[in-house]
Amino acid sequence: MDAMNLPRVATPPGEPPPAWARILDSLHHTFLPVVKMRTGRVHGVEAVLGGFEHTPFADAADLIESADAEGCLAAVQAALHRRAIDACRRDGGRWPDRLFLNIDVRALERLPATWRPTAPAAGPIVVLEIAQRVGGPAGGRPTGDVETLIQRLRDGGVGVGLDDFGSGFAGPRLLYVAQPDYVKIDSFFIAGIDRDLRKRAIVHALIGYAGSTVRAAEMFHETFPNLGLTVLVDYFGREVSDGLEVCRRFPELAASGKLSVRLDTPGGRFVEGLDPPGSYAVLERHAPHSIRGYRDETQLRYLIGTGVSAAAVYHMREKLDDAGFPAVKIVVSSGFNPAKCHVMAEANAPIDIIGTGSYLPERWTETYATADIIEYDGEKRVKVGREFLFRKD
Repeated sequence: MDAMNLPRVATPPGEPPPAWARILDSLHHTFLPVVKMRTGRVHGVEAVLGGFEHTPFADAADLIESADAEGCLAAVQAALHRRAIDACRRDGGRWPDRLFLNIDVRALERLPATWRPTAPAAGPIVVLEIAQRVGGPAGGRPTGDVETLIQRLRDGGVGVGLDDFGSGFAGPRLLYVAQPDYVKIDSFFIAGIDRDLRKRAIVHALIGYAGSTVRAAEMFHETFPNLGLTVLVDYFGREVSDGLEVCRRFPELAASGKLSVRLDTPGGRFVEGLDPPGSYAVLERHAPHSIRGYRDETQLRYLIGTGVSAAAVYHMREKLDDAGFPAVKIVVSSGFNPAKCHVMAEANAPIDIIGTGSYLPERWTETYATADIIEYDGEKRVKVGREFLFRKD
């Protein structure tokens, strides 16, 4: 049934057939804590189904596929949610802040449009995790518009999560358009990510959908809490503003030296807060010797021009230090050939790391390549200053 044509009725789904009800009665829910890595506090609990040794099924996936084959998946899923909420009420005598419940997208499509897994008014926020790691003849794929289904739940006050993202039907479009509250990236992409550049690249591209520098950093840190952060701060043309906002969001990483801001400002504009007079003033304060005497046009551009100049690096360092983040490192890239590095060294620019990706193969023009993501599901988006990359219709 197409999700757009679900019947608009307020009645709850029917009870599962008696044989299924007896099976469900023999199962039980265990509530596992969901902990925020940043704070160590319990964010909620996830209801995990157990007791399959007393049923004909090997696990939850086996049960779901059998219920789907017998045409009672929606009723079985709704009954499991009611049982989970009742069990949560009895477990410990205190409601958690959030209760995470799994749901198969096929059941979600078949439930009435007004259906919600409701808890008492004083109960938890219910978060539905839409499962993707499913089997079956159809592979568990939805037949309708999943984005509409998710919006329907959000409108009803239900939180939405995507479970095992990257292993099932959901692609980047769903992540971008539906904006789920929680995303669990499939373990395949996480295992060994510290040694696999391709996995890192894929996850890095996914966080480009976040829509803000801070949110992208949050998503990365939530996924890889034990890794340091290097945050590209020029994407939206707000190097200083976004850089400081990231530092304030992650004060512990900033204080421990595990946070870096990367300047990759294109040559078509100045870093936020600078212009030619301002660039001269910055170097007068920190490296007056660098602008004394003769400098050719290229050297002056490296010192006080647009893009990532020595003045831009000093400017960023000033702002970080003034805001109380002296341990945050600065990574620079964009045209750092030997000549530019030499000028930066003469100015004693406060650089911690230099990226030289596009310089290395410049003598082999047939192998030179660089890439930007310029469009997200039809919406054109690039960092400020690179609009020339858009295709002209």
